[in-house]
Amino acid sequence: MGPATAVEQDQQRPGALLVVLPRYIAVGLLSVIVDVGSLTVFHSVLNLGLLLATIIAFAIALVLNYSLNHVWAFDADGLSWHRIFRYGVLVAVNFGLTLSIVTGLSSLGLYYLVAKAIAVVIAAVINFTGYRLWVFK
Repeated sequence: MGPATAVEQDQQRPGALLVVLPRYIAVGLLSVIVDVGSLTVFHSVLNLGLLLATIIAFAIALVLNYSLNHVWAFDADGLSWHRIFRYGVLVAVNFGLTLSIVTGLSSLGLYYLVAKAIAVVIAAVINFTGYRLWVFK
């Protein structure tokens, strides 16, 4: 392995977590607001079908989430196709995990929105760890 990059060195310094974690949470909250807001506009205002409106809103929130985590929360350097690929892998893992948790817990009798809330918390922890140690390292 080569020498640590500036981002890796910065993330390893004492107190780095206290800077990165609140930024990560802020980006996540903003992404949810943009996702739900876009979905509302596309479906309820512009009368797009629910499936298409959901796909477009999710895509917008995904680009925003990656961009803000890249440049602000994790302060990563430059454009990296490897980083984008890793982000995509993490998105796919989260999608599968979310489907498994929501459908699995719902089939056991748990209310689907409670199951979704559990999935969001688990995915947030996995994402933060994955972003910090793999995607934006």
